[in-house]
Amino acid sequence: MTDLHRLSIRELSEGLTQAKFSSRELTQHYLNRIAKIDPQINSYVTVTTELALAQADAADAVIKSGNASPLTGIPLAHKDIFCTQGVKTTAGSKMLDNFISPYDATVVAKAKATGLVTLGKVNMDEFAMGSTSESSHFGATKNPWALDRVPGGSSGGSAAAVAADLAPFATGTDTGGSIRQPASFCGLTGLKPTYGRVSRFGMIAYASSLDQGGPMARSAEDCAYLLNTIAGHDVKDSTSVEHAVDDYIFIMTDLHRLSIRELSEGLTQAKFSSRELTQHYLNRIAKIDPQINSYVTVTTELALAQADAADAVIKSGNASPLTGIPLAHKDIFCTQGVKTTAGSKMLDNFISPYDATVVAKAKATGLVTLGKVNMDEFAMGSTSESSHFGATKNPWALDRVPGGSSGGSAAAVAADLAPFATGTDTGGSIRQPASFCGLTGLKPTYGRVSRFGMIAYASSLDQGGPMARSAEDCAYLLNTIAGHDVKDSTSVEHAVDDYVANLNATTL
Repeated sequence: MTDLHRLSIRELSEGLTQAKFSSRELTQHYLNRIAKIDPQINSYVTVTTELALAQADAADAVIKSGNASPLTGIPLAHKDIFCTQGVKTTAGSKMLDNFISPYDATVVAKAKATGLVTLGKVNMDEFAMGSTSESSHFGATKNPWALDRVPGGSSGGSAAAVAADLAPFATGTDTGGSIRQPASFCGLTGLKPTYGRVSRFGMIAYASSLDQGGPMARSAEDCAYLLNTIAGHDVKDSTSVEHAVDDYIFIMTDLHRLSIRELSEGLTQAKFSSRELTQHYLNRIAKIDPQINSYVTVTTELALAQADAADAVIKSGNASPLTGIPLAHKDIFCTQGVKTTAGSKMLDNFISPYDATVVAKAKATGLVTLGKVNMDEFAMGSTSESSHFGATKNPWALDRVPGGSSGGSAAAVAADLAPFATGTDTGGSIRQPASFCGLTGLKPTYGRVSRFGMIAYASSLDQGGPMARSAEDCAYLLNTIAGHDVKDSTSVEHAVDDYVANLNATTL
């Protein structure tokens, strides 16, 4: 691959893990670019070729062993203000031109511990006292986008190196703008973390009560990867805050944008837990649903208990593809211990003593019940306005209806308040709201899904089915809820096809 320098940190991590390229190949690629391009830019003070290749070889061995971190084998550059054992550390000053640090700054030590590869030390204003990166003993650094312009400072070498694709990301320091300003000058993302979040031990001081180390990269996500590594309490820095480090990548992840397949893979690969995923949806429901009114009942305690149980099953290796994924049920399906109203005041106090077969099958496969969603009263409507619990709005336009009678299901999925939902369809009550809300909805063949525990409207026509953002997501849910049920005399005794496997993207 010739464009390795164009890949994001996530793509580099995946490429190394999948053996698309090695850390040595990736490191050599950057070293070659530095040798070819940096003479015009002067972003590097010291290029640590031998150290970088040795670290890359060690990283390749760790990756091969299966014990790698997400950043193992990825190169980075350090601002020349961070002490680096055995490497010249100058802070851009002639005074320190011969100083070989006997120890690593905590930022450098953490980077090494996670398997990052040190390409070298990058230029800066002398002792960080500047905003143009022109005052360095080693000469001015140029802005890669326009060589007659400055890259900003004092972390101008970090910014120029990343902007010129001479490092995928870099460390910097910020006292009064020395990460943020050069990041803006060079079209990057740069972050000054909260004071005390990143250890200052081994970072040559400018103003100790203001200085803070931080990341610089091409995107917020790339910065988050590096901040995950360098943040954290350090007993060697008395101003370091003793507070758990958040997973900044997870915080940035739009879990509600992921498909069912991606959610399943993320749970299996421990990128996030079912509890985290469930809490994410519960937070969105609390924040967004008051405007939409898609939920009648939010089953917070039940959902989190089911999520914890799902996490245990996933950890045991016995999970189904849907274990731990949340869903919403139309409030026409009886749910044990949960209010089931069919949108009617008549059933406002009805707590079902049993589960509908659809609900039971969802539970059995490990799906997490977020709650019960709104509907036209007793499914007799096509606008979701006749519910005792008030009208449901269309998330795409709050002055429009979401369709009905499964309008709560459609609105919840369209607003990303559930990844998928159950609905029922007598004469269009899944299909019409799906079309109104830009979703995929399916009324299965009559008898394909059990009606046991589903409050009836017209028994010879009613059928439960899935609603989701794609045909594949619907297929995952249909795989779960379809099948013969002795409790429903109209249920068809026929083997359940694998609807996911039978999908063909090349056909209508």
